[in-house]
Amino acid sequence: SQFGFRKGKSTALAVSNLARTVMKGFENKKYISLAGLDFTKAFDCVSHKILNDKLRNYGFGNKSAQLIHSYLSNRQQYVIYDNGVSKLSQLKHGVPQGSVLGPILFLIYINDLPHCDLYTDHIMFADDTSLIKQFDSEEEINECMKLAIGRVDKWVKSNRLSLNASKTQTMTLTLRKQKIINQNSDFRILGVTLDPHLTWNRHVAIQSAKLSKAIFVIRNLKRVASMETVITAYYGIFHSILSYAILAWGHSK
Repeated sequence: SQFGFRKGKSTALAVSNLARTVMKGFENKKYISLAGLDFTKAFDCVSHKILNDKLRNYGFGNKSAQLIHSYLSNRQQYVIYDNGVSKLSQLKHGVPQGSVLGPILFLIYINDLPHCDLYTDHIMFADDTSLIKQFDSEEEINECMKLAIGRVDKWVKSNRLSLNASKTQTMTLTLRKQKIINQNSDFRILGVTLDPHLTWNRHVAIQSAKLSKAIFVIRNLKRVASMETVITAYYGIFHSILSYAILAWGHSK
């Protein structure tokens, strides 16, 4: 369920996996409930002690665990602002972002998150986590998803992380025509926008607006730049938008 920082995995693959799960649910005439969880500064809140315990549980020997602990210990940071420099501050928790080892250590840290809730499937890209589950009736959804989020929240607190409750989003997808009570009109996940019937209409509208702006830029660029520069701009600001996660939404009408 983890699609982040791993060879052969990507955000687009995570989106395709999600779309495939939803379509299978539709084929079985199910309701599919989604909950998107937002972690607050997850990389910066990693407990070194808890990480060390997990490394040992996963089979790391004393020397390996001690080496990683040494790598994370006695790190300091300072802030430069308006030609001024703050005092050095020692980092007591967190893993270094932008490093090679930091993302790997973070994946180890949250690797057991899905085990805290065995009743829902998890689609994860680093700390971006969504819960997904199929239901036979609308009446089951609220209570079951509330319990699932509660189990995840318990894991989060025990691992000294935190969820941003105000940014947690939920949506129930179905092919049935009745309107779901307290339903969000869209669900943002990993750069795509879902709607309750998975028509992709909202996503296509958003991408079309972005592409329209990109066309304007490229058209004006043609007047002053070489064709090589224009082609580079096309792939950078147009093609990247058009092709992203197209395996999931490209069939939409």
